[in-house]
Amino acid sequence: MTPLQRILLALVGLLAAGILSLAGWLVWSNTNAAPPALPAEPSPAAPSPQPTATVTALPTPVERTAEPPTSTAPPLIQPTDPAPAACLPAFGTRAQAQVVEVLAANRIRVELDGQKQEVLYLGVELAGVPEPALAANQILVEGQTVTLVADSYDNDPQGNLLRYVLVGETLVNYTLIRDGMAITSLNPPGIACDATFLAAERAAQADKVGFWALPVPNYDPATRVTAAAPPCPCDTNFTCADFTRQEAAQACYNACGDYRNAALDPNHDGIACEQLP
Repeated sequence: MTPLQRILLALVGLLAAGILSLAGWLVWSNTNAAPPALPAEPSPAAPSPQPTATVTALPTPVERTAEPPTSTAPPLIQPTDPAPAACLPAFGTRAQAQVVEVLAANRIRVELDGQKQEVLYLGVELAGVPEPALAANQILVEGQTVTLVADSYDNDPQGNLLRYVLVGETLVNYTLIRDGMAITSLNPPGIACDATFLAAERAAQADKVGFWALPVPNYDPATRVTAAAPPCPCDTNFTCADFTRQEAAQACYNACGDYRNAALDPNHDGIACEQLP
């Protein structure tokens, strides 16, 4: 090998060594510059999941607080139903009284303005056996402070007060009729709660409660007169002593119905005043 060739070979070796050194330095530079960028990667991503979790958790309690109005909606409809006391006359005077004694299913003695007076329930008439009806009235009003409401008629011929009787919001007159413990009185006529009481009577009759559990003929309490002139006034309770002949008592009984003249047929066999000739 000539001297020139040796020189060229040495130069090539030096050049190759320089290239390798440069490549190594670049690799080292890139390796040392990368770490400073690494800590920046988690910092923007770390807080982002937390707000998302907080927002999605809020609707749950809001929905729960909205449930109770839905579940309580049905009872809110009930107070709009017609109440029995709605029939009471707006013009009727009202007075508070203390019940001193329960005399019958439709009669009480009260202390009113320092005086004792008897009160006859408006629109309420005795029917059937009196003892259960008396007991029912005692349960409703005995010892209670009651509200007495007047209608167009103030007193009966005996001087007793004619009144609707309330214990709180309970209309006692209506309750006795609806429970089958009394029937609707048609005397005096045209009182404000007449239609309400007759409707209560029909309901008690349909349910067969109280007096209506007895085997009585089917009769519409709203029918006060028949197509032909009745043989007796149907708004009056008769006894067998009011008739001299059985056929006359039977005609009255047939025209006005058994329950409004129960005394004519106490055993409910359909035959009135069997003892009369």
